[in-house]
Amino acid sequence: MCDGDDYWTSPDKMQKQVDYMEAHPDCTLCIHSARIELVGKALTEGQMRPYCGNRVLTPEEIVDKSSGYAMSSMAFPSRIVKNLPDYYVDCPVGDTPIQMIAASEGYGYYFDQPMSTYRVGVAGSWTVEGKSGDYARKQQIYYERMEKVYDQYDRATGGRLKEAIESAKKRTYYHTMVNTRQFKEILNPEYKKYYKELTPRTRFFIKLEYCTPSFYRFLRKKFIK
Repeated sequence: MCDGDDYWTSPDKMQKQVDYMEAHPDCTLCIHSARIELVGKALTEGQMRPYCGNRVLTPEEIVDKSSGYAMSSMAFPSRIVKNLPDYYVDCPVGDTPIQMIAASEGYGYYFDQPMSTYRVGVAGSWTVEGKSGDYARKQQIYYERMEKVYDQYDRATGGRLKEAIESAKKRTYYHTMVNTRQFKEILNPEYKKYYKELTPRTRFFIKLEYCTPSFYRFLRKKFIK
């Protein structure tokens, strides 16, 4: 998989992934870390690195992950997408349901090597388009659709991944609250687990905006174009 605004950076990326999956037929998803490139800015934000070190991923970890996978890192056997389930069609993003299908069919493997680049801020991209217009409403619709997808997935897998699915649903809801700055929910002890998963930088600015909103707005106006 590779979105049109991303690109691969390693000449042997595909060979490594194919070699691993051919040697391990039960592996249905192979991913790796990715470099993040901020379009229009001189500096990048480092890497999209969901794990430290090469490792096997359980189905539960794929469904209930605290950090996203770069679509440009994903490799999987074509057989798992020959007959796509309803939740694939209903999902607002294309890579998540493929990961879910893979988790229902086998396990994953992660290479801790940045073999592709994930570009952020490209005009016309899903991320940029999602931030236009009524952003809060779009976030609400996104959560509602994802909740439906997770419920469909739970039924399709006979409830065997239910605990991971319920946690993934709560995390999705929590991130929409973070994105729309609903501080009552962001700081709700019920979501402490997901708050701790946020980067130190994100937590810092959440607390700054919550405790000193006027100062936060001043900083944004002065330093963020």
